[in-house]
Parts: sequence; C-alpha cells; structure tokens
Amino acid sequence: MKIYKVLLTAIIAVLVSCSGSDPKQVLSEKLNDYQDSYSNENYIKMSSYMVPSIIEASGGTEAFAAIMKQTFETLKQQGTEMSKMTFDEPSDIVEADGLMVSVVETHMPITSSGLKGMLNSSIIAFSEDGGDVWYFMDGGNDGASTLADSSPEILQKTTIPNPTMELKNGEEIIKMVQKNGQWVKL
Repeated sequence: MKIYKVLLTAIIAVLVSCSGSDPKQVLSEKLNDYQDSYSNENYIKMSSYMVPSIIEASGGTEAFAAIMKQTFETLKQQGTEMSKMTFDEPSDIVEADGLMVSVVETHMPITSSGLKGMLNSSIIAFSEDGGDVWYFMDGGNDGASTLADSSPEILQKTTIPNPTMELKNGEEIIKMVQKNGQWVKL
C-alpha cells in the first residue's frame, strides 16, 4: 500500500510539473506566428493577435485586413517601401495587476523618396491570462497609452523605446525620433 502512495505522489508531481505553459515559450511561438502573418501579408491571421478593441474599432477582421493592405499600397504609391520586418528577442516579462508584458524591438528596412534607411520600433506583447494568450500592439504612443489605461504600474515597470529612423542621403545620415506621434530630426 505504501508503494502505491509513493507512486501516486510521483505521478501527480510529474503531471503538475508538465501542466501549465511557460509564458516565455508561448510568447515566442505566438510572436513567430505573428511575424509570419505580417511578412506573408496574411492580415486576417495577424488580426487574431491584435488587441480585440483595435479590430473592433477598425470595423472587424475583414475591415482591418483591408485597411492594412490599403495602407501599404498607399505608402508604395507615395514612394515609400518597407521590407521584411525583423524582431529581436522579447524582453523579460514583467507582471502587475494581472497583466504580463514584454517589449519586442523591431527593425524594418525602408526606402522613401529615394532615401534608404532603417525604421526601429517595437511592439508590446501582453497577456491577461498568465501567458496562455498573447496580444500585440504598436510600441508607440498609442500602445503606451493603452498599457497605461490598463495598468499604470505595469507601464512604470516596462521600458518602451521611442521609435527611431535613419535615412541615408548620399553620405549624410538623417536621424529622427518619434515623439508624441511626430517625427523629429535629431
């Protein structure tokens, strides 16, 4: 009888240690899927990772996908082209008020009016359920404001870099930073 108790205890311990997902691992998997969706212009799939209120505000999934497609087409018509965005590793996950947050820095080659350069920004990954489901939003002012509305404490614990852009004009490098939604030359 004693051996059964020991065996049962061991089985329960193994099951408990295997249950529950590692939030960092789930975040990495979802981030890869999000990046693939973006790179392949699968905006319908990409919308499943966006903050639901953003999708609702845009008129739903189909409308969101149409807006994304139109935005990139308009930029291209205006002489701006963006290449495949790359993502850095997610930052350490911070927690407060039932939220988990990680910041992922992004880098996108850009060509605008014949100038070539790099747009450096970030996305904010957040989870409200202990890391099982992750949503992504822009790391600019709007994303920071959304995060602050959800939890001022988590915003204080999170470092969100200001978006920057460098464009090369001949030998001159034009450096800019985004502040309050506006690009400012440094």
